[in-house]
Amino acid sequence: MKEIYIYLTKTVFGSKRMIVTIILFIIWFALNGYFLKRVFQNINDNRLNVVLKSPVIYIHDKVFNPSFSVLLLFPLFILLVDLITNFLLKTAVVSRHKDLKSWWKVYYISILSLTLLYVGILNVLLIILVFLAGLRSKVDYSFLIYFFTSIYFQINGFIIIANIFTSVTIITNNKIYGFLITSTIFILMHYIFYYMILVGKNVQSFEMYMFLNNNSNLINYIWFIALLFLSNIIAKKLLNESDFI
Repeated sequence: MKEIYIYLTKTVFGSKRMIVTIILFIIWFALNGYFLKRVFQNINDNRLNVVLKSPVIYIHDKVFNPSFSVLLLFPLFILLVDLITNFLLKTAVVSRHKDLKSWWKVYYISILSLTLLYVGILNVLLIILVFLAGLRSKVDYSFLIYFFTSIYFQINGFIIIANIFTSVTIITNNKIYGFLITSTIFILMHYIFYYMILVGKNVQSFEMYMFLNNNSNLINYIWFIALLFLSNIIAKKLLNESDFI
């Protein structure tokens, strides 16, 4: 089993997809840094009261905005998850495990490792951007609570996305369909919920909860945990009933 972890680590972390992902992240954060610098040059403008109150959280919300999440962050993550499932869902690999529980352990640890790396890169770049913006003194206790709460939701959210992609891939037995369907689900949800907000409905989409683009509360925590468990159960059930084992 150790050999599998080593193989998957090398496959994912040394892949061209990971390199392209990091490059795109750097470009995105650099562009945000440029525009945010221009915003802060007008810091005395009355329209920027929200920036004056919490400039660090303002940067967080601008960088992790919902459209960026569903159009770039989610698809890139799914492409990386595909490197893991493409190997683990091979019939020969599945059959090597004595039961579904042992296969799921390898899958979950691999997905969790990828998620921690992905979330880590995003948030390290965020902190670098905050420091480059000269806002080190604004990183206070309240922001740290906000920051680590956001990381909690991000980790749960990306694991849920991975489980959905894995479930769709098992159902369709086609990783291209898995990528397209999973990405489309979140893109459609984004624009449907966005339209509902425009017409005055007080609703929040998945990615808005995930990146704290709304106020978090106890219900959000419970909902995300429930969704995580549900996605786990569905993926396990689908694999158990599939032709892979």
